[in-house]
Amino acid sequence: MSSKKWLVMFVCCVLLLPVFLMGFNYAVDPFGVFGNMKWYSFSETLNPRVAKTEYLKENGREYNSFLVGCSSTSGYPVELLNKYLDASFYNTFSYGADMKDAEQTVKWLLENYKVKNIFLNVYIHNGVEYDVGEDKLTSMMHYEMTERDKFDFYKKYLFAHPNYGIDKLKSKFFDKWETKSFDVFDEYTGEYDKKIRDVENISDINSYLENYPVFKDYPVYHEKMENIDGCMQSIKNIVNMCEKAGVNLIVVNSPVYNEYFKSYSKDDIANFYREFAKTTSFWDFSYTPLSYDPRYFYDSTHFRNDVGRMAVSKIFGDENVYIPENFGRFITNENVDSLIEDILNQTLDFNDKNYTKQIPILLYHHITESASNSDMEVTVQKFEEHIKALHENGYTAITFDELYEYVENGKELPQKPVMINFDDGYESNYKFAYPILKKYNMKATIFVIGVSIGKNTYKDTEKEITPHFDMKQAQEMQNSGIIDIQSHTFDMHQVEKLDKAPARIGAVPLKGESEIDYINAFKSDIIKNRDIINSLGQNKNVLAYPYGFYTQVSEALCKKELSIKSTVTTKPVKNTVIKGLAQSLYAMGRYGVTNDMNADFIINMIES
Repeated sequence: MSSKKWLVMFVCCVLLLPVFLMGFNYAVDPFGVFGNMKWYSFSETLNPRVAKTEYLKENGREYNSFLVGCSSTSGYPVELLNKYLDASFYNTFSYGADMKDAEQTVKWLLENYKVKNIFLNVYIHNGVEYDVGEDKLTSMMHYEMTERDKFDFYKKYLFAHPNYGIDKLKSKFFDKWETKSFDVFDEYTGEYDKKIRDVENISDINSYLENYPVFKDYPVYHEKMENIDGCMQSIKNIVNMCEKAGVNLIVVNSPVYNEYFKSYSKDDIANFYREFAKTTSFWDFSYTPLSYDPRYFYDSTHFRNDVGRMAVSKIFGDENVYIPENFGRFITNENVDSLIEDILNQTLDFNDKNYTKQIPILLYHHITESASNSDMEVTVQKFEEHIKALHENGYTAITFDELYEYVENGKELPQKPVMINFDDGYESNYKFAYPILKKYNMKATIFVIGVSIGKNTYKDTEKEITPHFDMKQAQEMQNSGIIDIQSHTFDMHQVEKLDKAPARIGAVPLKGESEIDYINAFKSDIIKNRDIINSLGQNKNVLAYPYGFYTQVSEALCKKELSIKSTVTTKPVKNTVIKGLAQSLYAMGRYGVTNDMNADFIINMIES
C-alpha cells in the first residue's frame, strides 16, 4: 500500500471515530438523555439531576407533589407523605444538591406540572456550598433547568467517554432484583432503593460500630459558611414561587449526627439558623436525642428511613407512631434562639436505656418424656425446671406483637422480658409444653412447618417422623392467648436423605438456581404457609428461617413484599430492640436449648 493510500485511510478512520462515538452514546444512552435503552435506575445513579428530569418529562403527569433537596431527602418516605397529604409524590433529590439547584428544580416543576405540594429539605451544609456550577457529566443540571445551551448539553453527552456506555451494557448483564451499586434508585419514587439496607440487622451499639467504623473515631472537617446569603435567597425565592402558585410548601431541616456540628464554628451555626428562621418557618430535626446514636444513621448526614418516618409522622401529628421526646420542633423567628442554644450547649439528655431493650430468645424443639442424646430434645421435667426458674427470677415471657408495640409505638416492655420459641410444630409442644406454659402464665411462639402440620410420616413417603400437632390443636393453643402460631416456611425445611434432589436446606437458593426462580419459590412458599395458619384468626407476620439459613434477598422480600415484620435465626446472641428502628427486629438471634442445660445455666446464659 502506498503511503498516500495509507494516509487517506488513517484520516478516514480518525474522522469516523467521533461519528462512531456519537452513534454508540446515542444508542446506548447511559445518562438517559436521548430516550434509548431506557434504564432510569442506572442513569439516575450516574446523574440523578439529568436522568430524573428525563423521567419526569415522560412520566411527570403521574405525580402532583415533589420532594426537593440533597441526598438526605431520600430518607423521607414517599408512601407516608402520600398517605398524609392524599398526594402522589416523586423524590427529585440529587447528590450534593445546593439551594440553587433546589430553586431551579422547583421553578421547572411549577412551570411544567400542576403541583400540589413541595417538600423542601434543607441542611446545615447548604450554608457552605451554593451554586457550585459543576460541569461534570455526572453532576450537571439538565439544560431545561438552567441557562445552559441545549446544543452544548447534548454535545457533551454525545461525546461522553465510551466507558459509561460499556458499563451500562455490562451492568445490564448483572442486573438483579437485589440492589446493586450501578442502580441504587427506585425509578418510580425517585428514592434510593434501600430494600437491602433497610433489613440489615441492627442491634447493640458495639456491633454497629464494628459495621460502621466511621462513628468510632468520627472525623471533623472545619468548614466556613460563606454562602448563607445565597442559600437563604434561594429559599426565599422558593417560598415566593410556591405562594404565588398556591402550592403547599413544607420546609424541613434534616437530622444529622451530633458530631457533625463540630465541623462548624458556633457563630456560623447561630447565623445560619437565625437567617433561616427569618426567611421561613420550618420543621427542625437537626438536633434531637437521636443525634447521639449512630444506629439511626448511615453516616453523619444520611439518616435511616425509619428516622424519616418518625419525622414525617411528627409533622402530621400521628400519635400512633413512636416519636421520641424532644424529637423535632416547628421553628419560627420567635423561638429560633432556643434551638441555637440547644445545639451550641448540647442541652438534650441521651440515655439509650430509654429506647432500647435486651431481648433473649430461648429456642426449643421437641419435648420428651425421657432423656435422649438429641440436641433437639428436652425432657418434660427439664423444660418445667427452665420455665419455673424464669418465672421465679422475675422474667416475663412476651410475644412478637408486644415487641412491635415497643418498636413501632413506644409501648414499654416488662422489666425483664424473655421470649420462648419452638420450631417445627411437634405434637409434644401441645401435649407437654403447652400445659406447663399455662401453669406459669408464660407465653410462647411456635413456628410450624406447613407441609408437616398434623403429620406423623414424612410428606408422601411412609417414613415415620416425630408427630406434629394438627390445626385443631393449633387453634386451641392460639385461642388461649398463651401460644402464638407463626411460620417456619411451608416446605423449605427439607431433609437431604428424604427429599428428592436437590433438597432445599433452608430459605436459600439451590445450586444454579436463578435469582428470579429463587424469589418466586420463596414468595410462593411463604404465602402458602401464611394462608394456612392465617385461618387460626390472626395475621402471621413472623418467619423463623429453617436451619437459620437466609439471604439478603429473603430478608428484603420479607419486609418489602411479604409484610413480615420480624425474622429469627439460630444465631446464639441476645437481641437489642430499638424504639423506632424496625430493622432491629430482623435476623434476630436465639439460644438453642438442650437437655444438658439446667435452670441455673439458662438464667446465667440470658443474663450474661
